[in-house]
Amino acid sequence: MTDVLILTRPQRTADVSDLVATVERARALLEDGDVSAARMIASAAYDEIAKARRLRADRDARENPDRR
Repeated sequence: MTDVLILTRPQRTADVSDLVATVERARALLEDGDVSAARMIASAAYDEIAKARRLRADRDARENPDRR
């Protein structure tokens, strides 16, 4: 199986450059014909984005309780 770099950073959300690197890695794997690994990496990236959105929404709700 291909070596895979998945976004996992405890205590810290991935920044934009990490996301771009992950998408580029998934694209390269797809171009190389490794569809399974490309889908796994892309899925991890989308999970990371969803988690960041939830965390931000939770933080915003705590910081601005009147904006609900």
